[in-house]
Amino acid sequence: MKFLSQVSPFDKGKPVRLGQDKVLAGAKIVLGDLVLVPILRVSCSCSSLGGGVVFIGSKVPVAMLMISSQGRSAVNMDGEEVSIEQFLAFPEIRDQVESL
Repeated sequence: MKFLSQVSPFDKGKPVRLGQDKVLAGAKIVLGDLVLVPILRVSCSCSSLGGGVVFIGSKVPVAMLMISSQGRSAVNMDGEEVSIEQFLAFPEIRDQVESL
């Protein structure tokens, strides 16, 4: 998780921008022996704007993990095979995959 802050929220009268960016596993999909685990990038931020606050959020798929008795693999959203290890570096994803 990344935390961004350009100005302290305690500095009155100055603009504030706060945000988080996180990669996590979505809900698993079971198709017989095959388990699909979508990998998502979730971002949210808020900024002061004049006398108000603007909140922005997004949830974007970045890859799909495929797990079966024959092995594990991953593909990105372009359909290209990628290393599953890069996603297992995230504790939440690793824990979910190892529990399958």
